[in-house]
Amino acid sequence: MSSSHRLLDLPPDADQRHVTELGLGEGMTRLLVSDEIASDEVCPAGERLLAVNTRRTAPYGGAQGLVASFRDTTELQALSGRAEVARGRLTLLYEAGVRIGGTLDVRRTAQELAEVAVPRMADVVTVELLDAVLHGEEPTGAVNRMRRTALHGLASGDPLQPVGDSIRFVVADTPMVAALRRGKAVLVPDLKTAEDWRAQDPEGARRVLVSGIHSLITVPLRARGVVLGMVNFWRGPGSARFDDEDVAVAEELVARAAVAIDNARRYSREHAMAVTLQRSLLPRDLPEQDALEVAWRYLPAQSGVGGDWFDVIPLPGFRVALVVGDVVGHGLHAAVTMGRLRTAVLNFSSLDLPPEELLGHLDEMVTHLDIQAETADGEGSRVTGATCLCAVYDPVGG
Repeated sequence: MSSSHRLLDLPPDADQRHVTELGLGEGMTRLLVSDEIASDEVCPAGERLLAVNTRRTAPYGGAQGLVASFRDTTELQALSGRAEVARGRLTLLYEAGVRIGGTLDVRRTAQELAEVAVPRMADVVTVELLDAVLHGEEPTGAVNRMRRTALHGLASGDPLQPVGDSIRFVVADTPMVAALRRGKAVLVPDLKTAEDWRAQDPEGARRVLVSGIHSLITVPLRARGVVLGMVNFWRGPGSARFDDEDVAVAEELVARAAVAIDNARRYSREHAMAVTLQRSLLPRDLPEQDALEVAWRYLPAQSGVGGDWFDVIPLPGFRVALVVGDVVGHGLHAAVTMGRLRTAVLNFSSLDLPPEELLGHLDEMVTHLDIQAETADGEGSRVTGATCLCAVYDPVGG
């Protein structure tokens, strides 16, 4: 049997029969009887995909006719499809790197993860985080209770618990508990067969299945070997079940998001520490003095904790020193530096130095701090900028 007979699945007596009698299918038959010129036009032939080339025999001699060649591209088509899927997954991971973690906000970062994954990876994504992580604290202790932090892909009123709900893992063999115990993703291709998942919340599971959600990948969200939360990828009506290749993509996506969420958590923790430190270093109330009536209000910038301070300092002879200072920057370093400079101003003021001498000593101190930072093997931080205004009011001399 010739290659054409095999590729087209022709009967043994196909020779000398009209093309329309061979059962080649509508597309292939139309192409062969149309007298058209075709170059690598793909046509189905049974379970195969054939690339068809046709050329007329005229004007090269002989009767008017058509020469057709067939090339089996079924395997090529399958490889091309797999390559396209791989490209889509790489694009998804690239987008995740660009879009996730730009805000240093834990909740926003969780929402960015959900938004990146829907709809190309899943129809619905939910993210649960430990309360400690949401508060910027180091995650410790039990991980069987989390807070739903992000949900994307469903309208309100759909079956999954909303953002803000407490999520508990109470049944030992649910996919979520198994993922936490193993430290890696768990695939549930068909939720209808997941008896343990249904046992945790039978009514909630029933609503999920009725909505058409049918497949799940659950991935523990871990950074530096510590569990921060849980990410669930769900697929619903019209989507294929998750497979092992989807699991690999989900794990990579969650791993990238975990680093961003942990960075945001640590930033929140440092910010809270800086706020506490700065407030502890500021004057709680003003000292008693009769020279001035003083009103004050301290309002930190919304961009973060800085190194601003003020003081009202009684001096001998009914005089009063008024001080306002600022250390450039935000965070712990600025707050600590502010505390050191404010203490220095209070100490210099106790010596009753004129303002110009006080500021001269303060400037020398900043220079000394910078020299120490330079010799600290890269562990110190220079005072990148500091300003101080000092005025002395003398009610006697006016």
